[in-house]
Amino acid sequence: MSCTAAFATVLRAKVGGCLAVLLVPVAAVWGETSFSPVHLPLVHSTALAPTTPLSYPLLSQVLARFAAEPTALATQRARNLLSTHLARLAQLGPSTRPESFPREEETIAYLVNAHMAWTVALTAEPGLAQLPVAELRTIPFPLDGRRTTLASLAQEILARAPAEPRLVLFLNPGLAEGPPLPPWPLEGHSLAWQLERHAHRCGAQPSFWRLDEAHRELAAGAFTAFMPGLPATAHQRAARLLELVPPPPPLYARIVAVCGPTLQRCTHTVSPLPSTRW
Repeated sequence: MSCTAAFATVLRAKVGGCLAVLLVPVAAVWGETSFSPVHLPLVHSTALAPTTPLSYPLLSQVLARFAAEPTALATQRARNLLSTHLARLAQLGPSTRPESFPREEETIAYLVNAHMAWTVALTAEPGLAQLPVAELRTIPFPLDGRRTTLASLAQEILARAPAEPRLVLFLNPGLAEGPPLPPWPLEGHSLAWQLERHAHRCGAQPSFWRLDEAHRELAAGAFTAFMPGLPATAHQRAARLLELVPPPPPLYARIVAVCGPTLQRCTHTVSPLPSTRW
């Protein structure tokens, strides 16, 4: 099914209701899944940069344009690239061609890339411009010979890697102040390196870390509330997040100076979930 045909189907469907919070799981359109959770290294060296050519050239071009400027998808060439990529995703994936995904990291990369590609498509579709992001997450689309939603994809991705908090940073369904999309797709052969690279990019966003020195309050980005695999207590979570999604060095030094080496002198909160779309 082409991108245009998929949107026509979506716009004819009656999609009702919305989600109260961003990543609350909904019933998966794909039904029951069977897989063993993968445990990725949480911190990797940038020396492990990928050397293998990209496996997703069309999505690479789309994300490079969209990450730099979301309105770049308005060009016909960019929309054609995305439409072609979505048409391939509709028919080819780990269920229809499991031999193409020999490692779980390849499957996770495929699912995350599909989430990003369809996020761009849904947020850029003029006919859906008035829908809130929560409703965009419930719209069905074709993938791997079946139908799914952004909400269901996010649910499956996090279930496949329950100890990997940084995957949430790729699952922004279209919120302007949420984690930015990377300018490149994920690759299974360099997944850990790409997770770290994007986490540093997200931590450098002005909206991710906020330090109120007068009240000794440290707020992390709203998406951290949905990250799996973090410590239970607030200050331990904050300390782990500083390691996983570090702010720029000057802000990091200021946080430690104000909050203490274990952040024990500050209260820790999560920023409100944004509502503005791209």
